[in-house]
Amino acid sequence: MKWGYKLYVQSSISGFIHNFLLYGGEKTFANYNFTEFEDSSGFGAKVVVRLCHSIKSTEVSFVFFDNFFSSLELVRYL
Repeated sequence: MKWGYKLYVQSSISGFIHNFLLYGGEKTFANYNFTEFEDSSGFGAKVVVRLCHSIKSTEVSFVFFDNFFSSLELVRYL
């Protein structure tokens, strides 16, 4: 049986953590309202969108994520 924690982190280039999301299975996004497009995205895209909503200066921000989280729809959306 596998068990453990999954922690998705939003951090700066210096490694300072600004926000995080603890994986909770089906209840990971229970208290968060997505738009219709965001809700139709996959789990990885929802993680990216959820963490990006806390970015205060969006005009000077860069978002990096690996292939598990990426999709053409997400890149267009961002």
